Amino acid sequence: MDRVCCVAYLLYQSDNDDVKNMAVNLVTGEISLNNAKKMDRFKDVILLAEKKLKESPPPQEKVCEFVENFLFTVVS
Repeated sequence: MDRVCCVAYLLYQSDNDDVKNMAVNLVTGEISLNNAKKMDRFKDVILLAEKKLKESPPPQEKVCEFVENFLFTVVS
């Protein structure tokens, strides 16, 4: 999985609905990771997710499942 999908997966683990929506938007291509980082309310949480990704990447199976769920849901 690519970096954006992994970051989106980590963001989706949040309790904050706005952060979860941002994660879905990243996966579906509605917004780029660079543009999301420019938004003050998401910058810190995205940087934290990127740091977590470097330290301990999430299981690829979980990331794939997350991406598939949202891509097929949006397309359907």
